[in-house]
Amino acid sequence: MDNLLIFYITAGIVVLILVIIWVWYLINANSFKKNKQNIADLMIDIDDIIVNKHNLLNLMIEQTKRSLAIEAKVLNEMLEIAVITNSDSVEQKQDISFQLTQSMHMLYEMITEHKDLKTSKVIKEKLDDWIILEESLQSTRKLYNTNVSSFNHKIVAFPSNIIAKIKKYKRIDFFEVDILLTKEEVDSL
Repeated sequence: MDNLLIFYITAGIVVLILVIIWVWYLINANSFKKNKQNIADLMIDIDDIIVNKHNLLNLMIEQTKRSLAIEAKVLNEMLEIAVITNSDSVEQKQDISFQLTQSMHMLYEMITEHKDLKTSKVIKEKLDDWIILEESLQSTRKLYNTNVSSFNHKIVAFPSNIIAKIKKYKRIDFFEVDILLTKEEVDSL
């Protein structure tokens, strides 16, 4: 009878350990899944903001071209910036965002050199819209990078790295910051 009791106790302990391991696995696997979904959702938000920046820049370029016929060639080159797609890598999206921001800086410099554009209410409103998009992009980028940091940490930290190896999760790249056009610059027009 003592051997049977020892067997049941041992079997119970083994089952309890297996249940604990299974629950731990489920909790951590779901944590990875939730983290990946947050990252994907934030990347969709970043994509939308970059598309909005692209559309706004194109609109401003078209409005500016009317007043700056001399610089039409430069402005037309700015219109050739690629449109972002969901299949683009983080690096490609960063590059497109950087090109847009760089073009906006060039456009801003052109605007500040021409009195009729500096005083244009429409241009001023569009620049304010740009600032709002920039701020939205930066706050979304911070959330995205926080989630990426958490995810990347889980991949290398024990014991969650066990699940990462089982699920074959790979490190995700951060979304780097652009050189921003600031509210102070726009307000100084």
